[in-house]
Amino acid sequence: MEYDVIISGAGPAGSTVGYELARRGHSVLILEKETLPRDKLCAGGIPRRILKLIDLQDGQMVEDRIHKVEFTFRQKERFVLESSRPLLYTVRRRNFDHMLVQRALAAGCQVRDGEPVNGLKQEKTEVSVHTPRGQFQARILVGADGVSGAVARLGHFRIRRYFISTLQSEVDMTPETINRYRGRVWIGFGLVRNGYAWIFPKKDHLTVGMGATLGRGRAKVFRNAFQLLLQTLFPRYRGTPVASFPISLGGVKQNLVQGRVLLVGEAASLVNPLTAEGIYYAMRSAQFAAEAADGFLNNRTPHLGSYQRLVDENMGSFFRKSRIFSGLFYGLPSVSFRMFIKDNKRLIRYFGKD
Repeated sequence: MEYDVIISGAGPAGSTVGYELARRGHSVLILEKETLPRDKLCAGGIPRRILKLIDLQDGQMVEDRIHKVEFTFRQKERFVLESSRPLLYTVRRRNFDHMLVQRALAAGCQVRDGEPVNGLKQEKTEVSVHTPRGQFQARILVGADGVSGAVARLGHFRIRRYFISTLQSEVDMTPETINRYRGRVWIGFGLVRNGYAWIFPKKDHLTVGMGATLGRGRAKVFRNAFQLLLQTLFPRYRGTPVASFPISLGGVKQNLVQGRVLLVGEAASLVNPLTAEGIYYAMRSAQFAAEAADGFLNNRTPHLGSYQRLVDENMGSFFRKSRIFSGLFYGLPSVSFRMFIKDNKRLIRYFGKD
């Protein structure tokens, strides 16, 4: 069957592309390799500015409204950023992503889960997509399938990947931890080289994690640092087994369009290289992709190059500067903590941005 657009991946980027195009009247098929709804390893922090993209006010969707962000350096120095308005929200990715899928379905998308893309062939007028269950054609293919996505690999995109490694566990909430962390996110520096640790509260548990750029032979040191963090903060630790996942950071110019195929979200490494924040940029890049695809499908533009331009103009310079700054920040964490976090107006603007 032929569609205007096929999307590989039903995460925030893929579902948003699908929603934006379906509501413009285009036929859209989303292919997701996992069975929906599916879990996703993620801290689950959503910045306030995401309210420009989607309504999060549903009480069942938001796990916690964060009014305080506590920063520490080696558990000694401390700075608390506080606001009467929520600085960010926490969500469970299973619920958040499924809400976006349902929104895409309501707009008219077709969704096939448990169906990974395992082949593609780009022709002059269409793209053929192969799955274990069949073959589909579309005028455009969107790769929204994450850091290890099939579309970038099968489409021979040369995406330069700069990874951080992360470890994460879900810790049960006791009455003590509920009082300590309700409405508050904790960010800890100086606990691991070239990285930081975090705690994001949910309704009935805490998401505790650590991320860092690892040199050769440092995986064991990294894992030991995370175990020490859990034992120090939660002596009676009870939680899920520690899980690991990579994040592909942005900050270098990438070629995101090849003919009728384009990449969005983490498949395109559109992740903040300083904070590793990805959901907002995934959804924003999805909107850019939908705008470019709509113009191409309606013969207003001869190709999809406007997507590359929109990403470069709106994210490119910011990501490149953030990448340079992250090298300085994590290279000199004690100095950076005092200069750029404690009493820093730019920090307040970053979290308070609408």
